[in-house]
Amino acid sequence: MKPILSLFSVSFVSAACTLDYAIWVPRDGDTFAQDVGQALPGFDYGEAEALNSGVNINKIYPGRTYKVPYDASMEIVPPAAWSGDCPRTLQLNQKCTFRTIRFAYFSC
Repeated sequence: MKPILSLFSVSFVSAACTLDYAIWVPRDGDTFAQDVGQALPGFDYGEAEALNSGVNINKIYPGRTYKVPYDASMEIVPPAAWSGDCPRTLQLNQKCTFRTIRFAYFSC
Protein backbone atom coordinates (compact mmCIF):
# COMPACT_ATOMS: atom_id res chain seq x y z
CA MET A 1 0.00 0.00 0.00
CA LYS A 2 2.84 2.43 0.70
CA PRO A 3 4.21 2.42 -2.89
CA ILE A 4 0.77 3.26 -4.30
CA LEU A 5 0.29 6.07 -1.79
CA SER A 6 3.75 7.46 -2.59
CA LEU A 7 3.05 7.51 -6.33
CA PHE A 8 -0.25 9.28 -5.72
CA SER A 9 1.37 11.98 -3.57
CA VAL A 10 4.11 12.62 -6.17
CA SER A 11 1.50 13.04 -8.91
CA PHE A 12 -0.56 15.33 -6.70
CA VAL A 13 2.44 17.54 -5.92
CA SER A 14 3.30 17.88 -9.62
CA ALA A 15 -0.25 18.86 -10.51
CA ALA A 16 -0.34 21.49 -7.75
CA CYS A 17 2.87 23.30 -8.75
CA THR A 18 2.46 27.04 -8.32
CA LEU A 19 6.00 28.33 -8.84
CA ASP A 20 6.26 31.97 -9.90
CA TYR A 21 9.33 31.34 -12.03
CA ALA A 22 10.45 29.28 -15.00
CA ILE A 23 13.98 28.24 -15.91
CA TRP A 24 15.96 29.36 -18.93
CA VAL A 25 19.30 28.07 -20.19
CA PRO A 26 20.84 30.61 -22.57
CA ARG A 27 22.83 29.62 -25.60
CA ASP A 28 25.92 31.48 -26.78
CA GLY A 29 24.96 35.07 -27.55
CA ASP A 30 21.59 35.04 -25.74
CA THR A 31 20.82 37.90 -23.35
CA PHE A 32 18.00 38.74 -20.96
CA ALA A 33 17.48 42.14 -22.60
CA GLN A 34 17.49 41.09 -26.25
CA ASP A 35 16.17 37.54 -26.23
CA VAL A 36 14.02 37.06 -23.13
CA GLY A 37 12.70 40.63 -23.36
CA GLN A 38 11.49 40.05 -26.93
CA ALA A 39 9.99 36.64 -26.14
CA LEU A 40 8.12 37.94 -23.07
CA PRO A 41 6.73 41.44 -23.75
CA GLY A 42 5.81 41.96 -20.07
CA PHE A 43 9.23 40.83 -18.85
CA ASP A 44 10.22 42.48 -15.55
CA TYR A 45 14.01 42.89 -15.24
CA GLY A 46 13.78 43.76 -11.55
CA GLU A 47 11.88 40.56 -10.84
CA ALA A 48 14.45 38.56 -12.83
CA GLU A 49 17.25 40.10 -10.76
CA ALA A 50 15.41 39.19 -7.55
CA LEU A 51 14.87 35.59 -8.73
CA ASN A 52 18.58 35.26 -9.59
CA SER A 53 19.97 36.65 -6.35
CA GLY A 54 23.68 37.45 -6.57
CA VAL A 55 23.71 37.22 -10.38
CA ASN A 56 24.30 40.16 -12.71
CA ILE A 57 21.64 39.45 -15.35
CA ASN A 58 23.57 41.66 -17.78
CA LYS A 59 26.47 39.20 -17.64
CA ILE A 60 25.17 35.66 -18.14
CA TYR A 61 26.84 32.48 -19.31
CA PRO A 62 25.68 29.94 -21.91
CA GLY A 63 24.63 26.61 -20.45
CA ARG A 64 23.91 27.91 -16.95
CA THR A 65 20.38 27.83 -15.56
CA TYR A 66 18.63 31.10 -14.77
CA LYS A 67 15.17 31.87 -13.43
CA VAL A 68 12.68 34.05 -15.30
CA PRO A 69 9.38 35.37 -13.94
CA TYR A 70 6.49 33.06 -14.88
CA ASP A 71 2.74 33.23 -14.74
CA ALA A 72 0.46 30.99 -16.79
CA SER A 73 -1.28 34.08 -18.21
CA MET A 74 1.94 35.71 -19.51
CA GLU A 75 2.08 36.61 -23.18
CA ILE A 76 4.83 34.76 -25.06
CA VAL A 77 5.90 35.59 -28.62
CA PRO A 78 6.55 32.60 -30.95
CA PRO A 79 8.82 30.88 -31.74
CA ALA A 80 9.42 31.03 -27.97
CA ALA A 81 7.41 28.54 -25.92
CA TRP A 82 7.03 27.08 -22.43
CA SER A 83 7.88 23.42 -22.03
CA GLY A 84 8.10 20.97 -19.18
CA ASP A 85 5.95 20.65 -16.11
CA CYS A 86 7.25 22.26 -12.95
CA PRO A 87 9.16 24.44 -13.13
CA ARG A 88 8.36 25.38 -16.72
CA THR A 89 11.26 25.89 -19.13
CA LEU A 90 11.48 28.89 -21.44
CA GLN A 91 12.57 27.80 -24.90
CA LEU A 92 13.36 30.71 -27.17
CA ASN A 93 13.24 28.50 -30.27
CA GLN A 94 10.49 25.84 -30.35
CA LYS A 95 12.56 23.69 -32.70
CA CYS A 96 15.13 23.17 -29.96
CA THR A 97 14.61 20.67 -27.19
CA PHE A 98 15.82 21.03 -23.62
CA ARG A 99 17.17 17.97 -21.85
CA THR A 100 18.76 17.42 -18.49
CA ILE A 101 21.16 14.52 -18.05
CA ARG A 102 23.54 15.46 -15.21
CA PHE A 103 23.79 18.83 -16.98
CA ALA A 104 21.53 20.92 -19.17
CA TYR A 105 21.84 21.16 -22.92
CA PHE A 106 19.85 22.07 -26.01
CA SER A 107 19.63 20.19 -29.27
CA CYS A 108 18.23 21.74 -32.44
